[in-house]
Amino acid sequence: MQPRYHKRIQIKIPVIFTTGARVGKGHTHDLTVPGCLIESSVSVKQGDYLELKLFLPGLTSLVTVALAAVRWTNGSQFGVEFIRMKEQEQRQLHHVMARHRSNQVFTQEGTRHQFGEPDGQNWYLDTYSLAKETKGVV
Repeated sequence: MQPRYHKRIQIKIPVIFTTGARVGKGHTHDLTVPGCLIESSVSVKQGDYLELKLFLPGLTSLVTVALAAVRWTNGSQFGVEFIRMKEQEQRQLHHVMARHRSNQVFTQEGTRHQFGEPDGQNWYLDTYSLAKETKGVV
């Protein structure tokens, strides 16, 4: 087993993934520079390749991981390694992770978005923005 590149941050954010013609949605439990843990009702297999779209807090657009590999599965959870991303999206990911690691406390406020597929399939995704709270204030 390879050692971790960076410390994982505990963050639950929505994610959309595609593998072949299948589209799935779920949420992350944690995130690190080379990957994340995803929980979803859509099953994948170790060795599958995915495209991911992450709803990172504080951003108005999705961050796309053009190529991610499923490294392990355990029931409804699976771990992915990010293989290919655009440089700008890598910077956005690093920025969000650095901000999250800065020992600030955040609360989540949800919004529901509706998406439509070309084949007429519609689905919803709850997204979250993180609002900063001051530590220690009662």
